[in-house]
Amino acid sequence: QVLLGTATIVFDFFIMIAMIYFLFLEGPRLLRVLFDLSPLREKHEQKLSAQFQNMIQATVFGYFVTAFVQAILAGIGFAISGLSALSVVLGTLTFFMSMVPIIGAAGVWIPVAVWFFLKGETGWGIFHLIYGGLLISGIDNFIKPLIIQGRTHIHPLLIFFSLLGGVTLFGPLGILFGPVITALLFATIKIYREEFA
Repeated sequence: QVLLGTATIVFDFFIMIAMIYFLFLEGPRLLRVLFDLSPLREKHEQKLSAQFQNMIQATVFGYFVTAFVQAILAGIGFAISGLSALSVVLGTLTFFMSMVPIIGAAGVWIPVAVWFFLKGETGWGIFHLIYGGLLISGIDNFIKPLIIQGRTHIHPLLIFFSLLGGVTLFGPLGILFGPVITALLFATIKIYREEFA
């Protein structure tokens, strides 16, 4: 079950990356086709398009910035514990693992902590569990919503819950779907207020 679950997560992650790539490549043309079929006015279509584009860009940008910060923090933590020779390699690995949903940066710092425990260096093992849990993985819950909020003007708490809800409902693809659905909901509410409220 663990192997099957891991394989599913990795497969979904690569599908997500491919989807992001093709959305950036073919997104404008696809959006134009959808809007040609839409009964909305052009000014409303433009608002939806802008909100959709902002949210996707902000989400992708937020993931890259968060992964970069986590990689730096992880590298510092590994260097402190005496793994200075490996800190750059493990930090780089943390960068890539940070973008893997569910597992995230914990896929690097937990094995390092276990390795210290197995070596009998309990103090450093506990250090990595606390440092990794609170700082490396914990910072993910603050930076990502703040970056996305800064570019989309949606409250960070709503973005945080949209990321959690998206991953829960759609798996790794929910990283995109959750925030995008939230952005489209807000754009729709604005259009409704302008027209009817």
